[in-house]
Amino acid sequence: MTLPRSSSRLQYTIAIVWLVFMVSLASWWLRLGLTSPAWHRMYLWEGGTFLTLLIAGGIAILLGIRREHRRR
Repeated sequence: MTLPRSSSRLQYTIAIVWLVFMVSLASWWLRLGLTSPAWHRMYLWEGGTFLTLLIAGGIAILLGIRREHRRR
């Protein structure tokens, strides 16, 4: 059973919107945290790691969708 073209486009759109939203939210959190000089280093490392993991997770979701569509 193959998905209609609109369904596959919807899956990609949802994944991309989720990724952009989460990275924007994490960037905002990191920016707020960096305003405090006492915690600057901690926020820099934690925020950088968090952003990296979010981007890696989003890419993994997109690759999983792509692999699923190729298999069908």
